[in-house]
Amino acid sequence: MNGDNQQILREIVLNPTIHGKELESIFGLSRRQLGYRIQKINLWLEQEGYPKLERTSQGNFIVSSEIMTLFKRDVSEQQMLNGNNVIFSIETRRYYLMLMLFSKENAMSLNHFSIDLQVSKNTVIHDINHVKEQLENHGLSLKYSRNMVMKLLVMNLKFAVSSLS
Repeated sequence: MNGDNQQILREIVLNPTIHGKELESIFGLSRRQLGYRIQKINLWLEQEGYPKLERTSQGNFIVSSEIMTLFKRDVSEQQMLNGNNVIFSIETRRYYLMLMLFSKENAMSLNHFSIDLQVSKNTVIHDINHVKEQLENHGLSLKYSRNMVMKLLVMNLKFAVSSLS
C-alpha cells in the first residue's frame, strides 16, 4: 500500500466517525478519487487477510477491531520522537521477522517475536503466515514444533537470499 493510502487508512482508524467530505478536504481529493483510494485500501486489506472497511448509511466508517489493533497507537508521540519505541510498517515488520529467522541459530518462540517487534501475538501469527508463504515461494519452509518454536529449514539458501533482495 502506498504512503497516501496508508495515511488515509490511519486517519479512518484513528477517527472512524470521520465523513468522506472531511477526508476529501484533509487530503485534497475529489469524491471520486477518495472512493478509488478506499477501493485500493480494501483490496490491500483483503489481500492481507483483514476485513474490508465498510460505510454506514450516515457515511461513517466501520473499522474492525483487527484493523484497529493493527494501527493502534499505544506509544506517545514523545516516545516515538525519542526513539525509545519504534512502530514498524507491516512490510518492514515482516522483513525484520525474516531477518530474525535467518540470523538466529536457536529456534525462537512466539513470545520472542512479539516482544522484539512490539506487537501482539496475533499480529505475529498473521505476519508469520505471510512470511511462510513468501519463503515457500523461494524453496524455504517454516516449521512449528509442539512448543510453538519456529525453525527455518533451508533447502536452497543461497538462491533464496539472492532472490529475496
